[in-house]
Amino acid sequence: MSLTLGIEEEYQIIDPETRQLASSNEALMREGVKILGEQIKPEFLQSQVEVGTRVCQNIQEARSELVRLRQTVSDLARKQGLAMAAASTHPISTWSDQEI
Repeated sequence: MSLTLGIEEEYQIIDPETRQLASSNEALMREGVKILGEQIKPEFLQSQVEVGTRVCQNIQEARSELVRLRQTVSDLARKQGLAMAAASTHPISTWSDQEI
């Protein structure tokens, strides 16, 4: 039996001018699903999205998948005047101000 792997990443949606979280995942999701299908999912907070690689046979394949997913999500955000960031908590936005 050969082992496989997959990776999920969550990204914060950021307003590039204020650097605050932007509750804008609905528009990003609509476009993202057209391109990525089930590889993009909404998160609990509207200022986040999640992506997941396909099942990968090795780490090189997983890396290629992550590069593609990151680039696609960044491009989608940029088209909406937004940016993406990967961080566990946002350094300046208050969690209680986020839309669920």
